[in-house]
Amino acid sequence: MPAALVELARLVSPHGVHGVMKAVCLCERPERLTQAKSVWLQPKAGPARKVALAHASHNGRQFYVQLEGIDSPEAARALAGCILGLERSEIKTEPGEVLICDMKDMDVVEEGGRRLGRLSGVYSTGAQDVYEIAPDRGESWLIPAIPQVVLKIDVEARRMTVRLLPGLEPEAGA
Repeated sequence: MPAALVELARLVSPHGVHGVMKAVCLCERPERLTQAKSVWLQPKAGPARKVALAHASHNGRQFYVQLEGIDSPEAARALAGCILGLERSEIKTEPGEVLICDMKDMDVVEEGGRRLGRLSGVYSTGAQDVYEIAPDRGESWLIPAIPQVVLKIDVEARRMTVRLLPGLEPEAGA
């Protein structure tokens, strides 16, 4: 099982009668899946396993995926909800590109240096991602992943520097 799985797509439903599946894109660069020869298949429960990718294409954020050995709608339906991914070591990134798996649990600090907590989640809303910050005490809260708020992400230092716009800071005592 891979140490760090970079999620590329979630299998949704069969498409046609030959085991092709519709899948929803979970990554910024769909070509990572369409160019792969094999992927990790992570079921909802249980260990991930490596599977050969017979074919993958996409139309926007929708993928059509054919896995080797899956040749019927029934076999495809059984995989609904599974995640397709690659090991982090298999992903080449562009200069300045940061993957979600590289940001997990990184410290979040204000531009003045005050620690706010750690990054505990990243959620895609369609317009932009939203980052969940878990403080040392209190409840988690959200900030938008926009340049006006997220000033710097330093993967090597495991640190995200942010500027909290009015209304973004959690209430005192939360």
